[in-house]
Amino acid sequence: MELFFFHFLLSLIPFLFFIIIFLKHQKPTKPGFKFYPLVGALPGFIKNRHRFLDWSTDVLAACPTNTAVFRRPGKVHGVMTANPLNVEHMLKANFQNYPKGDRFISLLQDFLGAGIFNSDGDQWRTQRKTASYEFSTRSLRNFAMETANMELHTRLIPILRDAAEGDSVLDVQDILERFAFDNICKVAFNVDPGCLGGDGNKSGEFMQAFEDAATLSSGRFMYALPFFYRIKKFLNIGSERKLQKSIQIVHKFADEIILARIKHRARTDRSVGYSSELSGKTGEDLLSRIKHPAHTDSSVDYQPELSGKTGEDLLSRFMGTTEEYTPMYLRDIVISFILAGRDTTSSALTWFFWLLSSRPDVEHTILKDIKKVRLHKTGESSHYTLDDLREMHYLHAAISEAMRLYPPVPVDTKACLEDDVMPDGTFVGQGWFATYHTYAMGRMESIWGKDCCEYKPERWLAENGEYRPESPFRFPVFHGGPRMCLGKEMAYIQMKGIAASILERFEIEVLSEEKGKVPDFVLSLTLRMKGGLLVKVKERKDDELVC
Repeated sequence: MELFFFHFLLSLIPFLFFIIIFLKHQKPTKPGFKFYPLVGALPGFIKNRHRFLDWSTDVLAACPTNTAVFRRPGKVHGVMTANPLNVEHMLKANFQNYPKGDRFISLLQDFLGAGIFNSDGDQWRTQRKTASYEFSTRSLRNFAMETANMELHTRLIPILRDAAEGDSVLDVQDILERFAFDNICKVAFNVDPGCLGGDGNKSGEFMQAFEDAATLSSGRFMYALPFFYRIKKFLNIGSERKLQKSIQIVHKFADEIILARIKHRARTDRSVGYSSELSGKTGEDLLSRIKHPAHTDSSVDYQPELSGKTGEDLLSRFMGTTEEYTPMYLRDIVISFILAGRDTTSSALTWFFWLLSSRPDVEHTILKDIKKVRLHKTGESSHYTLDDLREMHYLHAAISEAMRLYPPVPVDTKACLEDDVMPDGTFVGQGWFATYHTYAMGRMESIWGKDCCEYKPERWLAENGEYRPESPFRFPVFHGGPRMCLGKEMAYIQMKGIAASILERFEIEVLSEEKGKVPDFVLSLTLRMKGGLLVKVKERKDDELVC
């Protein structure tokens, strides 16, 4: 079969050669993606998909309304926009007409299943309702704050201190991802994988598999011809073979978390059978359904231990709200929360620390922000409270500005159910995709002015120095409308807590071969820095915080 696939690819060489020659002899005549007979925008897509974000940003910036139509073979036809009016139309005003859609869901279904980020209709509404209620509770916010502080002061800061004393090199992106992974597992599932502490070998294997699964799943969107991934999956070759192996590891890890939770609940409440709690099945049936044959090839045999306060984690709350959640459905929920909690905040902070490395003036102002809060703190606790972090307006602005330029989720795609016309007059046909380009929006003069590509935290501050939030449709980093990110406040609190605790104690020196050069990034489901962010850390002297 691999030989057949090889010959199939060879047969496409003349076709691709024709496209390249045609591309070299054509010049764009009007703004937007350049279309060619039969192949649409495929030539430009093939030429630029390695730099897809910057290429598409340049195209949208040249369009009068920052919106362009895009089409290529395989019924891939839609619009891409960086226009806030169009974004609001999609995410709020005409929300019902722009669901995730079958194409988006199918491409990510192997990895994300029917989790909250990959579902529509009743499946999405049920998960959203439960998550919305739980995220609004004070107990969850307090639990998340306690968990983050514990992870920060018992693991992250000691690692940085050891690195400073040993003059060793650290990968900040890797450290932050491990921190975020441990933290989200505690908050969402009441499980401590110990990944940052160095005792999480199996969880480390899971993290690598999770990263591979996210990147390879995202790569399905970038095929020249969409059906190619189905052929590779059927033949079990190449990237699809690696993807399926990675997904097996991810699924088994999630299943073990659910298994631990079920066993724990069975021990703590023998009087309640799981027939009344999950799917109408007995506890024995439920456990047997978790052990899928597909997992037998995986080397992971993770046995998670419960930590923290029982019953306060998100998984327990989901399990206690309905009788309809199957083990597979719970697994999809687990994976979705790991994706949201691990990859987004770590991505945002990685780019934040990189930007800060070339802006000592911004770092100086952040330190003044921290000092102001420290002077008003009572008691001897080094932990920041929620109120402390809310007072750090400039730090909030600096993190927001980093996400404006390097959003954790750079693009998001919907499907159009019925013919529609965007506010800027762009027609969107039934069955087309509709993509809003968050990365491009941070670079549009029409939104942010001529200094749009400059890192300028002050643009987020009011005259009195307080943080001034932007419309979610100009700054859709946390989405907008009915699917607005429920964890937005929690994410900011966590990022500010990490940044403040690190910066007040350590100087971060970014090691770069070429100063000022923007690092390459991996276009995955989130915007990860390619090769990580290598740094050296030095403990900050007490008088440096005083500024």
